[in-house]
Amino acid sequence: MRHIEWKPLAVRGLFRLQQAVGMTPTEFRAVAIFAFLLFAGMTGRRLAERPVPSDPATLAAAEAAFRARSGPRPTPIPAAADSTNVVPAPEPAADTTRPARRVPGPIDLNTASARDLMTLPRIGPAMAGRILEHRTANGPFRYVDDLLLVRGIGEKTLERLRPLVRVGTQRAQADSSGG
Repeated sequence: MRHIEWKPLAVRGLFRLQQAVGMTPTEFRAVAIFAFLLFAGMTGRRLAERPVPSDPATLAAAEAAFRARSGPRPTPIPAAADSTNVVPAPEPAADTTRPARRVPGPIDLNTASARDLMTLPRIGPAMAGRILEHRTANGPFRYVDDLLLVRGIGEKTLERLRPLVRVGTQRAQADSSGG
């Protein structure tokens, strides 16, 4: 028996079809891709339209077959009757990346922690870090307007922060807003 390779035969057949229709190779590839996608879409639709068995006997049989193939389910460990040996779970560590609740009253820029600063609008972890760096490098803030010296805080941000922050005593705050 003579061996016939199907691939060259199929390619020859497609080449003859292309010549008979009078298409360029690019046009023929585009039509072939379109035909493949059309066929795949029709097949997918036919599979999606297949009815799913909903009667209880068929579903029970399918579930039994699944359980038989997947093996036994692990049994839960019974709770101990004596709970004296139970060790409580450790408390989660405080999350310093999230701001604490808004503290009532203005925040003192010279005593505030990064977490306190992050309760302020437009102040995230990076900006709070820059405020603390400025305070460490240059000493305590003398005026609220000194926030303008921190990289990233401009006039608009300062105006938003002004009623929410203070420096030291109320007298220092009055000095910063009065001149």
